[in-house]
Amino acid sequence: PVVVGFEAHLAETGRLLRSGGLWASPRFYLPRLLVNNGLIARCAWRRAKQYVVSSQHQAAELRRLGFPETRISVLPNVVDTGKLERLDRREARRRLGLPDDVQLIAYVGHYHHVKGVEVLVEAFADLARRRDSCSLVLAWSGLGDPRPIERAIQGAGVADRVIRAGRIPIGAFLSAVDVLALPYRSTMGQHAYPGLILEAMAIGVPLVTSDLPLLRDLLTHERTGLLVPPGDTQALAQGVDQLLEDRALAGQMAAAQRQLLAGRLNPKEVAKRYVRVYRQALAGQATVLRPTEG
Repeated sequence: PVVVGFEAHLAETGRLLRSGGLWASPRFYLPRLLVNNGLIARCAWRRAKQYVVSSQHQAAELRRLGFPETRISVLPNVVDTGKLERLDRREARRRLGLPDDVQLIAYVGHYHHVKGVEVLVEAFADLARRRDSCSLVLAWSGLGDPRPIERAIQGAGVADRVIRAGRIPIGAFLSAVDVLALPYRSTMGQHAYPGLILEAMAIGVPLVTSDLPLLRDLLTHERTGLLVPPGDTQALAQGVDQLLEDRALAGQMAAAQRQLLAGRLNPKEVAKRYVRVYRQALAGQATVLRPTEG
């Protein structure tokens, strides 16, 4: 018996065409559109015993494609929280060489168009005009073209308030910042759910991200994160500003995130559910697998 797991979800072709993303970065989007689309997915034989997805959003996609409801299991992907070092904010900043006297808005990840880093730079420029004591920290993974981001920084006139952190220990970095901003234009190509959001919730970081179906499946607006329309620089700036201003909300959000990680996203509990899925897949093979007697 075979159990099939899906990491990502189908490409949002209509959204990409409407937003102009396909034309802005064809080398990134086009290969994913050609492979990860509903037409090819409908050609599957659907002979596996079980299909495992991380989210209700993916499960709905499989149902629309004709996969049997009884063979779809929703088991969220998890992160290894044991490797995440959670530090006091001041100590984390000391270790990373980050300033201790300003509020830090952070981004972590690659610089491909899908991540919306230019949107964040524009939103930060708007925020910087109203807040003197804040800086933007970009922890770039090294993937993607940095030139559009640098042009956006220079064009917005905020170069002196942007810190380029590069690749650093994620636990310490998330412990050091005041707000994490992840302005995805789309979640295609992501692990579902994005590992970085799960890591941020494990540490407990006030989060602003995009109101996309997959992320809406994971986060509750104004409880575990703020969800803003993708590509909307004004809404993104307002969301970040709200969390910088309302520290009570930021603290409540961090607590709710850790509670979620201890509940349905707890790795030990998810592992038990995986065992049940495999036992279910093996149940029909019991006579074959049982040793013969005498």
